[in-house]
Amino acid sequence: MVEVQVNGFVIPTQVIENPEPLKNYNLEFRILNEQKINLKEVVILAKKKAFEIVEDTVKYNVEAYRDGSERKIDDIIKKLPGITVEPNSGKIKYKGKEIETVTLEGDNLFGYNYTVGTKNINVDMVDQVQAVDHYAENALLKGIEQNDKVSLNLTLKKGRLDFSGDITSGLGLFDKGKIAHDDSATLLGITKNFKSFGTLNYNTIGKNTSPFDYSGFNLNPEELRERDINATKIIPETMFSSALGNERANINNQFFGNFNSIFKIGKQLSIKTNGYYIRDRIVRNELVENQFQINNQSFATSDYTSLIKKPEQYRGDLEIKYTMSKNSSLEYTSRIKEESITTPINILRNEMDVFSSNLTSRDILFRQRLLWTNKLSENKAIQGSFYQATNYRPQKLALSPSVFNSGNGIDTQESAFRKNYLEGAFKFFGAIKKNKYEFNLGSILDENPFSSNLISDNNQNSANRFNYVQQSIFLSTNYHFNKGKWRISPRGSIRYLLQNRNDDVTNQNDVQRNFIFEPSLSASYRISTLASLNASMGYKQLNNSEAFLFQNLILVNNRVSYSNTPSLELQKRQLYSLDYTRNDLFNQFEFIANINFQKVKGNFFSNAIITENTTIIICCDLFAMQLF
Repeated sequence: MVEVQVNGFVIPTQVIENPEPLKNYNLEFRILNEQKINLKEVVILAKKKAFEIVEDTVKYNVEAYRDGSERKIDDIIKKLPGITVEPNSGKIKYKGKEIETVTLEGDNLFGYNYTVGTKNINVDMVDQVQAVDHYAENALLKGIEQNDKVSLNLTLKKGRLDFSGDITSGLGLFDKGKIAHDDSATLLGITKNFKSFGTLNYNTIGKNTSPFDYSGFNLNPEELRERDINATKIIPETMFSSALGNERANINNQFFGNFNSIFKIGKQLSIKTNGYYIRDRIVRNELVENQFQINNQSFATSDYTSLIKKPEQYRGDLEIKYTMSKNSSLEYTSRIKEESITTPINILRNEMDVFSSNLTSRDILFRQRLLWTNKLSENKAIQGSFYQATNYRPQKLALSPSVFNSGNGIDTQESAFRKNYLEGAFKFFGAIKKNKYEFNLGSILDENPFSSNLISDNNQNSANRFNYVQQSIFLSTNYHFNKGKWRISPRGSIRYLLQNRNDDVTNQNDVQRNFIFEPSLSASYRISTLASLNASMGYKQLNNSEAFLFQNLILVNNRVSYSNTPSLELQKRQLYSLDYTRNDLFNQFEFIANINFQKVKGNFFSNAIITENTTIIICCDLFAMQLF
């Protein structure tokens, strides 16, 4: 048998029976195309990885962590290994480190108020949550600045470009038949040169969809960073706290609206705007009982409080970024805010005395910042900044009947702090291979005028009028040694501080001058890709808050009044810490152990005079304190 094989064709054969020896045979073969066979589609199914690691970025796939109960992307972020979310403030930490921001498709749309996005972006819109190590918003400083910052980036599902949105509505009934609302609408717009996110929320079930906490006054990440430019409130707003959580303990009526947008005009200019509006009505009833034993005397106090807190806030932010050249940029940011809070309260004291009070507080803020960055070379850069802020916080408390006149008349307490803040600074950044260093030179002028007036029907009057001014010139330096698994960072600063307190009531003028040296040292050893050991120590000298510098009586509620013995002495703090962290994403295992020691000398100590009906707190004595 003779067989011919040709790829792609039918194999032809011919058979010669009983061939004769030495005879030549001529054979012809006709080659035909091989018959095509249609195979059925083969589908290979594989479970998508929960996450993947690409260089400095961990990419979490949202679908891998869903169980169907999630509505907003915040619900998913809480489940991601290595990430924690504080329940009240919404602050996010990655591997124990607070994140800088949450970007949307790489753009910093929300700034430090990233909870606007995490609390309101629908989970169905997001494909991945990416945790980014060594995050640098300013591209000119990348590779030069010592950067331990982390951020989250949200990538959207395909088909979520251009404009999209969603509307959700939740309805129910309270016990007395009143309708319960949980309604929201979001709009997302993404094009080549424009990104925007807007949300409207209305709920009556105790939820807070805004980044501002009017129940417990937990500071959000932005407020924590900007404490230095905010004036003080002497009369505290009522804080709500409950082991059941706000959604189970509060009755609210919140409307929140927010719109964020970034416009990119060519390759050099971008403009970001953020607008906020919030209005709420929070109702709370609570009973507080205390047992006291003082100087062999025992007594009990009780307060049944019914209050309504009505906050309202308008706010607008503007950010302009201009790329002057390949190595130079200019950035301007500003904010205008007006906030008002009205809090009427009814109190039953010791099951006998009935009080009613009304506290009105306002917060008016304007702040602006100009930042210039110039990249001198591949491993050197310089920055210059100017920061200006004005914050005015007047308050008025009306209390009836008077606490000073045996249940008759009205007490009126007025209080107003203003802060005028100016800062100018220059920074120089440099890098030598893996080692980074930084020098910072600047000056701060911080002015805090304060006035208060207590008027009672029985002529129990008390007034405060003073101006507290801080002027400082500072020089600081940081150096970061990076070698192998070790990173050692010595830091130091030298500061000249001039404090001046001028009291118009007592005609007293106090002046304090200090040269301050503040060293610190931190070290980190990377045991493996999963674990590290960190240690730090430092010494700080801090001036006391202006809240402790008024002298005469201020009434803050039906029980409590404050006064101080002002002092410009500095607090001296020694800080020590040691921690071990292990973060195994593959096995979803996280372990953190730490020990901290703090020694404080020069703090204010409160001398409290407590009776069944009143508490007088005098902050005057300096003392040493150790905290573990």
